[in-house]
Amino acid sequence: MFDRLVYVAGPYRAPTLEGVQANIERARVAAQRLWRMGYVAVCPHLNSANFEGDPAWYLKGGLVLLGRCDAIYLLQGWELSAGSLDEADCAQFCGLPFFFEGKYEPPDLTGGVDA
Repeated sequence: MFDRLVYVAGPYRAPTLEGVQANIERARVAAQRLWRMGYVAVCPHLNSANFEGDPAWYLKGGLVLLGRCDAIYLLQGWELSAGSLDEADCAQFCGLPFFFEGKYEPPDLTGGVDA
């Protein structure tokens, strides 16, 4: 337990600030659920939440984090996000296992013990 790093990927950008905040919140909820399942969730949405500057800069940093992870967890709608598509390509190149929100969830590593 807590020896597997899982990278949370999904849409960040949105046409409105409220949309960005909703995407950050969705990622936060997913990351918290992964922690409860016994994983160390790496959540770039929270790492650079509301930072100013070029989003591509933060995506590059996220790819560095992803390269150190053991798996990727893709939030619903990931395929509509240019950044998430880049993250999925990187994960595939690195040979990481893929998990998909609501479709192919990672196994619970806690053995039913609440964290």
